Amino acid sequence: MYERTMDEDLQQGIGRCGACDSTSSSLLKCSGCRLVSYCGTECQGTDWSKHKSICKEKRRAIQEVMLFEHQEGNHFGECPICFLPMPFDADKIMKATAEDEEHYRYLKEITATSCCSTLVCTNCFDAHIITCCNERIKPTCPFCRSETPDKEKDDYELLDVAEIDNHQMLIKNGATLCGRGDHAAAFTSYKKAAKLGNIQGMYFVSTMLHCGIGVATNHGKANAYVIKAAAGGHPIARHEAGMYELYQGNAERAVRHFCIAASQGVTKSLDELKSGYKSGYVTKSEYEQALRSNQKAKEAMKDNEETRSQMLAETKRH
Repeated sequence: MYERTMDEDLQQGIGRCGACDSTSSSLLKCSGCRLVSYCGTECQGTDWSKHKSICKEKRRAIQEVMLFEHQEGNHFGECPICFLPMPFDADKIMKATAEDEEHYRYLKEITATSCCSTLVCTNCFDAHIITCCNERIKPTCPFCRSETPDKEKDDYELLDVAEIDNHQMLIKNGATLCGRGDHAAAFTSYKKAAKLGNIQGMYFVSTMLHCGIGVATNHGKANAYVIKAAAGGHPIARHEAGMYELYQGNAERAVRHFCIAASQGVTKSLDELKSGYKSGYVTKSEYEQALRSNQKAKEAMKDNEETRSQMLAETKRH
């Protein structure tokens, strides 16, 4: 008697339940490993004792692959208006002290609109405002074109963190609270943003946990958050993940982190690779490749900055 093969089932969009082996086109995948499907929660519960260890292993393997995927640019992605990578100079931020205004330089180069909380580069924001002024029209949001209030005052300042569900607003709220010295409340705001998937929030939470700012010091949790931020494309978090692995004696993993961070323009990671090359745990090819990728990233950042400046200058001339 002819029996259907798994390949034939997959070709027709039919899967097999991992518990009862029945076929269906509407099975639900395990949210952990995404490799096994079930008819429903009952079948999943029945098979969980067998699948648990496999699921955990597969999930860890998937996370490992995602963690060390090659990344370009930074966690902010592209500006939705000019489509250039968002400006983020990791070297300048890392050189500055917490008290130095330069530490928050990137916040000035990236603006979150007050109406829809969309992140745009400051050059595009300024260019749009200049255009509105030249055309003698009321300023609008450069992204959604909604009218902005005469006296810009963000509504999130009047809300409790529990009432805010926009992760960008939570980040701005956290920055405001930090400025007021309320670090405990800022931590709560950043943590909620991190829970909503905001990479910057994850990095801020890791920093505050590591330094004990607004919350009790917890290096274990801090490292967990910094790994998440690194996987999300945060260049500085990627470097710090490498430092963590190096301190743990995991030189091979540290090198992989440093190579990615170097390709994102982090000079300190390149320095660590140079030191590792001298010490013998970084190969010549690894260091040379990191050096080239770092130079490429620096050149791209410079080119993007020049392009932005030219676009803004062109707007001002008109």
